Amino acid sequence: MLVVSCSGDAGLRTEEAGAPLSEGQYDIFLYETVGEEGQPNVFVILDLEGDPYEFIPPELYRKLQQEKEVPADEALERAAVMLGEKRGRQYLMRRILSEDVIIGYELIPRDSYPAPRAVTNLLRIEYHVDQEGKVRFRSMPLPGVERDSGGR
Repeated sequence: MLVVSCSGDAGLRTEEAGAPLSEGQYDIFLYETVGEEGQPNVFVILDLEGDPYEFIPPELYRKLQQEKEVPADEALERAAVMLGEKRGRQYLMRRILSEDVIIGYELIPRDSYPAPRAVTNLLRIEYHVDQEGKVRFRSMPLPGVERDSGGR
């Protein structure tokens, strides 16, 4: 899977991250959208509790699971399980920052296939924050990348 995340706001951006998460508690949300050819795309948003930001998904996104107030030392493991990590699925993790302050994380499955051009679930997530701290996001297919079913 190839994933790119970005922001449409000058003060909001993402960057690749690794464990551990920043201190605090997180609300964890697993979302599903319908991608190209009707295939579901899933991803997790970890929203840091106690900050002035609230993540608001588009109405068409299905919230599959959620957990509230999960301590940082448990949140990443629980999010990975939501994504199916227990079945060997790996994920890409990115910090979501507002003016260099972490406000949350995104986790997106990264599936590998034997065919070098076989890429599925091409996904880009854009974030926009308003003056009230509401972070709206949307996922969309990543443009300009050739898709090949690899015989699938």
